[in-house]
Amino acid sequence: MPSEGGPATRLTHTGAIAGARAWRPDGSVIVTSSHEQPFWRQSEMYAVPATGGWLDRLGWGPATDVAWSADGKVVLGRHTTDPARWKRYRGGLAGQLWVDRDGSGTFRRILKDLGGNIGSPLWVGSRVYFISDHEGVGNIYSCRATGTDVRRHTSHGDFYARFPQTDGETIVYHAGAKLYRLDPATDAPEQIHVELHSPRAQRQRRLVNAASHLQGYHVHPAGHSVALEVRGQAHTMPLWERASRRWDSGESVRSRHGQWLAGGTRFVTITDADGEDGIDVFDDGATTPTKRLSLD
Repeated sequence: MPSEGGPATRLTHTGAIAGARAWRPDGSVIVTSSHEQPFWRQSEMYAVPATGGWLDRLGWGPATDVAWSADGKVVLGRHTTDPARWKRYRGGLAGQLWVDRDGSGTFRRILKDLGGNIGSPLWVGSRVYFISDHEGVGNIYSCRATGTDVRRHTSHGDFYARFPQTDGETIVYHAGAKLYRLDPATDAPEQIHVELHSPRAQRQRRLVNAASHLQGYHVHPAGHSVALEVRGQAHTMPLWERASRRWDSGESVRSRHGQWLAGGTRFVTITDADGEDGIDVFDDGATTPTKRLSLD
């Protein structure tokens, strides 16, 4: 979908588990999918045009994440799921990083002896960035393409750093429900303050089935219309032509026992518009009460 908003376009039609992982340098989308795999938890990487089309299998074997450097190097993540969901895991499904240093398609594993779980590999400049909890809590680290010179760039002690993303220059991630921006040149994470406005969906007006909320009714003296009490509001409607009408005593006001007076022109209803029950009288054609009678 466009970044400024709009309808989404479906790219794959495999009927299998799929997840978008990265943009390929040629503009196609890299997708991990269990398509054509014997087990649903085993996924490989495919490229699909951004406009949709056939999947192009990359042939890199089981993989979870991928990232490219500006000069064509590739880092492949295997089992690199979010370490915060499997804290300090050290088993056979711990994350692994594999690097193609020259773009030839030959990958070599790095950080074999790091001793912790690894997730979310990224490439920023000449270094591979990733999350690891080998020192106890998940933080962002980096190393050279050879796996040497491991450095730590964040120092979160209470919450794991999670789901980092990059534009090739800075890294944005979240920890403890807060967003952070990390500039690799300074190693000083800066919190991003986000103001998210609520849509207040539960306060929006909505249509309901009036028949399921009918609380009372009265027939017009001439028999051509009916007054209805529906969800605390007074309505009238003819039996044949013309639309229904709501007798408006104000917002957040409950109306009940709405009915016409004997002459058939004036309409009355009991409301709590003043905080206490009273009778609102509507003259013929009036949209708001023309008189209010207290019940004291």
